[in-house]
Amino acid sequence: MKKIRNSYGFTLVELMLVVLLLTVIAGLTLPNFSRGFDSMKLKQTAKDLTYMMRYAQSRAITKNKHVRLVFEENYQRYHLEEENGSDNFVQVNGRAGRIFHIPSGIQIESDNDEILFFPDGQIEKLYVYICQREKCFTVSTKEQRGHALLYNERVEEERL
Repeated sequence: MKKIRNSYGFTLVELMLVVLLLTVIAGLTLPNFSRGFDSMKLKQTAKDLTYMMRYAQSRAITKNKHVRLVFEENYQRYHLEEENGSDNFVQVNGRAGRIFHIPSGIQIESDNDEILFFPDGQIEKLYVYICQREKCFTVSTKEQRGHALLYNERVEEERL
């Protein structure tokens, strides 16, 4: 009696070649994912700071008090404070008053370590730079009165 051999399976060598090929492809694409994630983290940090500035402006208007966004620990964290009496500021209570941390690898630069928001809707005029390596975003309050604008590049005074 002849033995019938089933030739529908894969050999161990074929399976090892497929695994090797998948490993090479994964190794080539992984650096692209990490660069993309870093870029996404930078953009989200810039958006979060811009949203917080817009919230601070709204809070100053609705509460009819001065509000300020304060940077701490070499611009690695920030939080909101509002006016409490004459020239005294206290940290805002609740979720909006929590301390926001800047992700590692991202640097914040500004001329001031606080941004003042006025009850009439005005915002102290300045640039805030959010950078990671050579890529920067700029939050500017200089162009339009009462607006925090986000640019996906480093904006300098000469551009305006």
